Amino acid sequence: MFLTKRIDRFTKCVPNDWNNGYDNVVVCCTIENQKNADYKLSIFKDLPIKHKCITAQPLLERIDIEKYLDDIELVVCRWRIRYKC
Repeated sequence: MFLTKRIDRFTKCVPNDWNNGYDNVVVCCTIENQKNADYKLSIFKDLPIKHKCITAQPLLERIDIEKYLDDIELVVCRWRIRYKC
């Protein structure tokens, strides 16, 4: 499992024999808010990756990622709770 906050650099970092990805590698794109989600997931959806995961940690605000869920196998979410005293 490979997690990255810099999915825009992905194609510059994969090995030459990556092609459409490896069967044993899951790539997770990390997002925190809607602005991040729209930027990163618009790139992520078109990358040659066999197994895709979205990780929303810490989730800083309510987001809508429904349009990016095609071909996504797993979404991990951790909501950040702010307490006021």
